Amino acid sequence: MSTQHASLYRPWGPDADTPAPWVVEDTDTHVIVLDAQGGLIADCTNGFDGDDGWVMSASCGPIAKLIGAAPDLLKALELAIFYADKRGAMPTAGQWDVLDKKFREAIAKATQA
Repeated sequence: MSTQHASLYRPWGPDADTPAPWVVEDTDTHVIVLDAQGGLIADCTNGFDGDDGWVMSASCGPIAKLIGAAPDLLKALELAIFYADKRGAMPTAGQWDVLDKKFREAIAKATQA
């Protein structure tokens, strides 16, 4: 990865305002995404007051999980770009194994039940 574009690919880090990992806090009353320091990334709470109290929209959890997985998805893509830039070609078999693991972990975090 070229240094001139490093800031585009690394918005989260030790000195950033939104350090990873991001976590989803999913309760009966709210669904939020927090950074590693407990800072609010996103409030995905959506619903309505029903006859029996607050009714949470079914889309809240999946949206929050996708947002929460953003740093992991970014890291997996950064790794793919690193391998492509380093080799100028397709990753080796060992690098594919690493990429496959990172991609699957990021996808699992974004889609976890």
